[in-house]
Amino acid sequence: MKQYQKNQPIKKHKYCSQSLAQEYFSNTFFSLTLYWKNDLIFYIDLETSGKASYPAVTFSTYSSVVQEALNQYQRKQAPHWPDPPLNWSEVSSFQQKVYTTLLKNVPWGQTISYGQLAKLCNIPGGARAVGRAMAANPWPVIVPCHRVLSTDGRLGGFSSGLKLKQTLLKLEGLNQKQP
Repeated sequence: MKQYQKNQPIKKHKYCSQSLAQEYFSNTFFSLTLYWKNDLIFYIDLETSGKASYPAVTFSTYSSVVQEALNQYQRKQAPHWPDPPLNWSEVSSFQQKVYTTLLKNVPWGQTISYGQLAKLCNIPGGARAVGRAMAANPWPVIVPCHRVLSTDGRLGGFSSGLKLKQTLLKLEGLNQKQP
């Protein structure tokens, strides 16, 4: 797996009004672009398959962790994300509660329904609100929203597309129903 800093290092995104630096990582299953500022991850864009290899460039203090996590995905092993430097200032307190609950309660190789996650967050009947929070997750893979499914076990939705959600679940040893 290779990483590189894109030729256009500054970009504006809907999640924030600040200019951000970009860093690209890939393996044979998927690629991701991290958007950084002041060593905080503002958001991640995921794509279905890895792109061409590029020379490695160390860009942030967390780059080696991200690269190793993608290597672990490549080997179908649980990635290790020690203290990810996420920029929580761009998400609501509700979203933060949902994301941290997901991180603490749904490990590699397990799934949860939107309704079950709502109950864990003490929001009974809040499945749709949890679904909206998952759809707005700026840090897919680190905050593993791909592990949240419909009550009937179907994929539900995924901001990076259902094909990628299914790929991520398969890498974790799970097969889910198509919508």
